[in-house]
Amino acid sequence: MYTPTYDAVNKIWSGEPRTSIYNENANLGYLILSVIRSTPDRIFQVCDDTGAVMTSMELYKRAVKIAKYLSNAGLKQNDVVGYVAEDSENVTPVSVACLLLGLPINLLAPVMNEDDIVYMFAKTKPKIIFCDAAVIEKVKSAVDKLEFKCEVFTFMERVEGHQFVDEMFAGDDKAINEFM
Repeated sequence: MYTPTYDAVNKIWSGEPRTSIYNENANLGYLILSVIRSTPDRIFQVCDDTGAVMTSMELYKRAVKIAKYLSNAGLKQNDVVGYVAEDSENVTPVSVACLLLGLPINLLAPVMNEDDIVYMFAKTKPKIIFCDAAVIEKVKSAVDKLEFKCEVFTFMERVEGHQFVDEMFAGDDKAINEFM
């Protein structure tokens, strides 16, 4: 715990030093997380489809863990992340993590056919793709046709033999504590 200090000459009390969120080195993801962190118990998101409720702190923890996972996986600024998904509760944390790392997102609707997915992703070359469980086979088939390899994760449901976004949330909160 930090103890406040008092500067008797200038007559100023000071609290814990913090980096200002208003600086040229802060990106949009950092700004979003800074605002989210200031209201940790507030309901941030309610998923209409599943009824899942997420507080600001839950979103913060998920986004930081995902950002750490993506960073450890070797993704760096300007590497593209692909989505073939409808809106769901995990889309927001992944999107905030991407903004934090400077990763552009290529969003595709799950109703697109395999040829359209191949066409779009051949242009943007995502390093990782997140998709709905309902379209995992179509996405994997499209990825097999591409000249580059990328990882594919499902967003909301675990599919046997495929990676699931919840794997990124696993582990302790060390990444969160390091970030804060």
